[in-house]
Amino acid sequence: MLWSVNIGSIAGTAIRVHVTFVLFLAWIAISSWVTGGAAAAGYSLAFMILLFACVVAHEFGHIFVARHFGVTTPTVTLLPIGGVAQLERIPENRVRNFWSRLRAAGQCGDCRGADRGIRRLARRKQSCRR
Repeated sequence: MLWSVNIGSIAGTAIRVHVTFVLFLAWIAISSWVTGGAAAAGYSLAFMILLFACVVAHEFGHIFVARHFGVTTPTVTLLPIGGVAQLERIPENRVRNFWSRLRAAGQCGDCRGADRGIRRLARRKQSCRR
């Protein structure tokens, strides 16, 4: 995808960040800084990074199921609206089974990490207020 920067690789799949995502993070940080100061900006950025870590986990749910069916996924691109996993191809046989598993895998990757990260952030925020 144009205007994307490679930030790393996991299990052979490049993780890319679109420029608009960086602008989105800057907007979140600046608006939080203006309304609540440096601490609010830090918490807001931490929250957004944890949220998009869940998006990456979601996309890797899709990727691992696709690999099960022999489809490679060269890149995942993070956008302000979510993530996009680029599949090399769509298999011609077992299409219905493939898509049902692909959707289920994406949904399974969401809940585990999101709950932990949000709870940690909430505990940390409460301890700073004391």
